[in-house]
Amino acid sequence: MPIGRQLLYDAAGRRRPDEEVLGEVGHLGLRTALLADAVHRRAREGEPPSSPPHAVVSYPVAPAAPGEDRWVRDLVDHLTALGWTVHPEPRRAEPMTVGELASGIATCRLFVAVLTPSYWQRAAGHYDEVQVAMSLPYVHTLAVTRSPAGNGLAPATDRPVAFDRLIRGDDSAALQAELTRLYRYAGDALPPEAERTIRAEARAAATAKPPTREHATLLSALAEQTPWLGSLWLQLIDLRRRLGDEPGAIDAARRGAAKAPIWEGRERLCAAELRYLYDAGQFEAAFRAAVAAAHDFPRNWLPRLVIGSLLDDLRRPWTGRNHLLVASRAPGRSAQVVNMLGVVYLHLGALARAERCFRDAVAEDPGNTLARGNLALVTHLPRGAEAEAVEVPGPACGCTGCDSVFGELAGGAPCAGCAAPRSGAAPCPLCGVEAVIALPTTAAEGGECPVCRAGRLVMRDHIPL
Repeated sequence: MPIGRQLLYDAAGRRRPDEEVLGEVGHLGLRTALLADAVHRRAREGEPPSSPPHAVVSYPVAPAAPGEDRWVRDLVDHLTALGWTVHPEPRRAEPMTVGELASGIATCRLFVAVLTPSYWQRAAGHYDEVQVAMSLPYVHTLAVTRSPAGNGLAPATDRPVAFDRLIRGDDSAALQAELTRLYRYAGDALPPEAERTIRAEARAAATAKPPTREHATLLSALAEQTPWLGSLWLQLIDLRRRLGDEPGAIDAARRGAAKAPIWEGRERLCAAELRYLYDAGQFEAAFRAAVAAAHDFPRNWLPRLVIGSLLDDLRRPWTGRNHLLVASRAPGRSAQVVNMLGVVYLHLGALARAERCFRDAVAEDPGNTLARGNLALVTHLPRGAEAEAVEVPGPACGCTGCDSVFGELAGGAPCAGCAAPRSGAAPCPLCGVEAVIALPTTAAEGGECPVCRAGRLVMRDHIPL
């Protein structure tokens, strides 16, 4: 029997006595059901005050590797120095109580889980704090992986538990640099009641019927006054759109994407900015914004769709294919991604792979007229032997973490920003990033993959197309 909040209610939705539920599932089952019910109710409420924001750091208590306690203290100290109010919590052996939820995770905006390989064995068995954090829509979840004894072997990440972000934590200097880049709190300190008042005023302006420009002016002023409250920027975009003010909506999206922190809706703001820029034909700005968003939000498929389609337009189909292939494997991605990947394969002459993509896109979205037209086209094209290729023969420069192919280099190297091939010391003409990625040799790995940012560049015997 699945244990969840449904056990607490009868078929008519009436609350059952705890004693009745206890007799069916025992003390642990009742505790789990009560916790799930409390999480459900808390998820329907607004964000907790977050000026400054609170973070919970969940860490294993045993067995601890040598120096593990010091490492956790350093992590807590660094987050505190970045402006967070941090609550370190040893990982529980049983589900937390409703009281522990109310005083801990329910008040936080960032949940940091320090994960070792042993976590995955215990996580599947019960409703643990990671699952609680992921059930609250306002909580940003961060996994920091720790390999045993610092041997460089990070825990497997291809698990059903999907964190908003995962960072390897064995290199403390690199970890702190990434935390500083993404999680520094730059806002003011506000009394909780003052923040609630600001959010309430913003909500009233955003939902006013009928909306007026005065409401938009008020909401814009509130967003500028507290730019770290990302929900205000999202409300301003929606209000500008309702008023028919598309330039104002684009401006709000760009300002919000630049100012809101990563845990306060910046991903949604970046997505709004990308859509506006692309639809307005501002392709250079859209490309650069997409490269920055792909770096900050590697699991989001939209930036990679923008990058891949524009690179294909610029006659860099292999690099476009790399981004689109990663996007096609992202959770919740649109059938549009698969169709665009098929277009790139079509331009590469890989007609069998193109046809497969178009068929998949049509199966996922039967109303996709672009995919239907592309499928009709590719099925009538003449095919030679190369059209049926399913892999890139080696030795080929690829990645240990994804199936990216770097075959357009011709004496250059992939850009560290957009992964497009380039040579020379000048910044990338496409994305503006200066750095390039070191190429592999037959004896050594190269640099970090600029597409997935999880693997390393290596020479591979073959790579699936």
